Amino acid sequence: MTATEIAEQSDKQVRSWMLYDWANSAFATTILAAVFPVYYSAVAGSTLPSAAKATQYYSLTLSASVLVVAIISPILGTLADTTGTRKRWLVGFALVGAAATAGLFTVGEGAWLWASLVFVVARIGFGGSSVFYDSLLPHVAPPERIDEVSSKGFALGYLGGGILLAINVAMIFALPDDNLGVRLSFVTVGIWWAVFSIPLIRNVTEPVGRAGATIASASKAVVAELKATRQTLRSLPELGRFLLGFLIYNDAIGIVISVAAIYGAELGFGAIELTLAILLVQFVGIPYSLLFGSIPGGSTTVTRRRRLVAFVLANVVLLPTTAIAMRQFGPLEVSGTAPEAYGTEGVQGLPTRASAAPTSFDWSGRSLEITYDAGPAVADVSLRVDGEAWLDDDGDVVLLGDGEVARTGEAIVIDPGAAGEHTIEFVTVGQAAFAPVAEVEILPPPRESNLGLIIALILGVQVVAGLFAFAAGPLVAPIADRMGTKEAILLALAAYLIVAVWGFRLDSVVEFWGLAWLVAICQGGSQALSRSLFTQLIPADRSGEFFGFFSVISKFASLLSPLVFVASVALFDSSRPAVLALSVFFVIGGWLLWGVDVDAGVRRIGKRATPSGENLREWGP
Repeated sequence: MTATEIAEQSDKQVRSWMLYDWANSAFATTILAAVFPVYYSAVAGSTLPSAAKATQYYSLTLSASVLVVAIISPILGTLADTTGTRKRWLVGFALVGAAATAGLFTVGEGAWLWASLVFVVARIGFGGSSVFYDSLLPHVAPPERIDEVSSKGFALGYLGGGILLAINVAMIFALPDDNLGVRLSFVTVGIWWAVFSIPLIRNVTEPVGRAGATIASASKAVVAELKATRQTLRSLPELGRFLLGFLIYNDAIGIVISVAAIYGAELGFGAIELTLAILLVQFVGIPYSLLFGSIPGGSTTVTRRRRLVAFVLANVVLLPTTAIAMRQFGPLEVSGTAPEAYGTEGVQGLPTRASAAPTSFDWSGRSLEITYDAGPAVADVSLRVDGEAWLDDDGDVVLLGDGEVARTGEAIVIDPGAAGEHTIEFVTVGQAAFAPVAEVEILPPPRESNLGLIIALILGVQVVAGLFAFAAGPLVAPIADRMGTKEAILLALAAYLIVAVWGFRLDSVVEFWGLAWLVAICQGGSQALSRSLFTQLIPADRSGEFFGFFSVISKFASLLSPLVFVASVALFDSSRPAVLALSVFFVIGGWLLWGVDVDAGVRRIGKRATPSGENLREWGP
């Protein structure tokens, strides 16, 4: 083959490899983040005693699947290295995962056990295929393009996952009957995942295994190889320090993403708004993943690197300060800052009667949340608000307590539409005893905001940051000129540190969207560059084995900060200190990463560094 043909073949493999991020990210967005958790709780878990129990079962299901992937990843990674079967394992996991995802279509009302079983298979397929996908990176990308290719893969993932999620949201609203739109969205994810895996299957070459190795002989050698990996890690202190730092900071990154959704709910966001927030992070993350991938890139000019770094730094400063200023001085109906309290908020006791007589409750404020029990042994109770029967969206009378199975902790929000003095009557239907209502809670004043103006404000910040980057790029030269892969990750972690501190004081809708935008700036870049830095520090011929351990580290890391988060909430009865506590993870993780001598790590495994300081692997024909 000529040099041109070799280059074209290499580019084709790179494009095909990156497209798999586009393929499997649909699972991450629609299944893991946006649609399936809600469907599991509301539909599959509808026969469980409470919504909290459904959430608990879903969390256990997710943990079980992650644990399976964590255990098998290093074993299968070693086996794949030895036999040269990385791509075959990837394809196997991907096809099983895609088929199981489409199989979620069969999950109906109350089928929580079947939903758990099918989801576990799909999640194992997703996690297992990701391990082997990552392990192909050093075999697909030329060493001088690893940062770029890794970042572009993440960007394609954001785009693909966001596009299909938007399509699925439209389907859900267009086909509401029998949850058909939701169930069909599961099928689209499976098809999307399988179809867009085809370029990788066809065009990416399977890396060569070790001479004379068979599956039988490799299976016997797995234990010895894993012991050798442990010894290798001891002889590669830079890699060990990086893995420890990654374990700590990546764990906190994952929790920040979850905390953003929690904060959105606390600020009064509904399902549509939270979905829009997820879509925003998906699409905003695309250009910023590419931006971060370009900062340490070997082909990036000095001027461009300075401008990119200046642009990120401007955002890190301007997004919080602008949003906080809007909270302090902007109109409440735009910023979403909490209005003045009614003074009556909180849980109120409600006397119950063992008779069919109505029980009334007077309150001063606006919205009221009623917690009640439901089931065949519970009385049906209708509601009269300010003298009028309370109807659902279809115009039918709402009946508390009505249900075929026993459930506790059900909730309904009553919003008369305006603040003032209100009365609600609970009227028992028929002759059954009145018993279902457990408590009522007067909700705080709702936040009013203008999403269009908020997004316009954030886009204005981007314009100012861009002008600053072009005008003041030379001012950041001392920082930008030393910006390699490690330093770019540290820049993202510094932004995450601000996210954690800012989140502690966040108290408006405009701040929520500003924080979500800042997370989108950092998220893809920090994860993509962490993957590429890890690639630089490991032996290429053992990538499957080491990426198996990389997967284990990232999976088990997810056990740490949730414990800190739960403990903080238990101690302070608030999620705010928990968010602030995450700053410790970013500080410690960043400190460990700061101490990694990348050049020394490169030399230990026989790689070389370019004159620009980028760590590259020897690249042969």
